[in-house]
Amino acid sequence: MKSLKINIITPCYNEVQNIKIFYMELMTWIASYDYTVTFVNDGSDDDTQSEILRLSIIDNRVDYIRLSRNFGHQAAIKAGLDVVAECDFVIIMDVDLQHPPKYIPIMIDKWKNGADVVNAIRINDPSNFIKKNFSIIFYNLINKISDVKIIPNSPDFRLISYNVLTSLRQMNEQAYFLRFILPWIGYNHHNILFECPSRKIGSSKYTLKKQVSLFLRGVTSTTINPLRFSMLFGLFFSTLSFTYAGYAIYQYLFNNKTLIGWTSIVFSVLFIAGIQFLLIGLIGEYLGKTFSESKKRPHYIVNSKKISD
Repeated sequence: MKSLKINIITPCYNEVQNIKIFYMELMTWIASYDYTVTFVNDGSDDDTQSEILRLSIIDNRVDYIRLSRNFGHQAAIKAGLDVVAECDFVIIMDVDLQHPPKYIPIMIDKWKNGADVVNAIRINDPSNFIKKNFSIIFYNLINKISDVKIIPNSPDFRLISYNVLTSLRQMNEQAYFLRFILPWIGYNHHNILFECPSRKIGSSKYTLKKQVSLFLRGVTSTTINPLRFSMLFGLFFSTLSFTYAGYAIYQYLFNNKTLIGWTSIVFSVLFIAGIQFLLIGLIGEYLGKTFSESKKRPHYIVNSKKISD
């Protein structure tokens, strides 16, 4: 029976201590397959590249892509997806072992039963209180305002068939966000649950600042609903102001009264001004995305690579 041909894509940034541990654990679960492991070094400034090179000498099925600088997690994933050779499927997973390789056989079983994409969903979150709660808000809010729904607690730990990969390679928007693109392109999705262990070595590079940036990218690259909400805000306040103006004119003409209340007027002006600045900032985000798309720069630049045919 022909062995399955699989490719493991692993973005890494300053993970020198985890590379070998990850590789040894991974081999426990994929050594029987026709595998390739593609490490994407996202501009690490430690000895991550040296450790990857050492593994690629020991095992000729270890490939690598070294980016010229840190382009970000999503760009690193795209770099791996863009260059891997034809295979039955790819599996994306992080090198810090918070995406345990022991779940790979379960993913493969789902693929054998007809799944084109297998999403791994966390049943726990070992992050700190702030990041954990921001993640909850992130998923709930983005699913309420976006046209495309993403699965809560689903990191970039998933199996993707080569057929889906071919479609993914047509997606070239600058605001590349895999968790939104995959639901948009469709195909047959299955989910599995996994327990996410705490990180044992090093610290997470996925800071709160990056979470906020990812949230803004997700919203502005997948829906224009916030702009529609801004129009509704404008309509509401315009209606309110015209109603109040009509009431003031009525009181002056028919009751000979002039409405007073400087405090309420100042408060109203400041409140509406705050809303206006907020909406201008929102429009600026969309204009910024348009500007970035118009430059048509590559998502990443490759410094060096070793890719098997």
